[in-house]
Amino acid sequence: RGALIMKKYWQNDKGYSLLLAICAILIFSILGLSLITLTSSGVAKNTNREEIIQAQDLSDKGFDYAAGDIQKTLEKQIIATPMGKTAFGEFLDNTLNNSALTCPSVEQPIPDNIGYNIPAENNNSTKVCIEAVNMITNAAGVTEEKDMYKRIVTLRSVGIVNGKEHTSKSDVIIG
Repeated sequence: RGALIMKKYWQNDKGYSLLLAICAILIFSILGLSLITLTSSGVAKNTNREEIIQAQDLSDKGFDYAAGDIQKTLEKQIIATPMGKTAFGEFLDNTLNNSALTCPSVEQPIPDNIGYNIPAENNNSTKVCIEAVNMITNAAGVTEEKDMYKRIVTLRSVGIVNGKEHTSKSDVIIG
């Protein structure tokens, strides 16, 4: 008799469609939430990557701006006051070793009153400063006459986009 009651219980279809509907809704809800979570996570990662790439681009453009500005300063001085080789060499060294353009130590951020502060749209910016100035030498370590009035300038540039920073260094020949 107990087996007969169990058989009737399992063969009863009443309420089964409700159970199937609830299971289907539950499965589709889980899949939908997973899809939404993955999509929003991907959007956040893309936004973060975009900001890092923009900071890198600003950093790279800072090199062009700083090198161009230093070259313009030198050209203006040469046009305004013609000078000999020795005077130009001194002016070049004074310009490049100016404390207002020289970077603080490597671990420290570039303060606003040092180097070039180049504003960009949306409160983004680029900061560029001179990290090192060296003479151009040949393989023997000797500076040739043609290179006496040029310097290898190491620039540090920091691009800042929405708080994300990218620091780059580049060697530029000035003179």
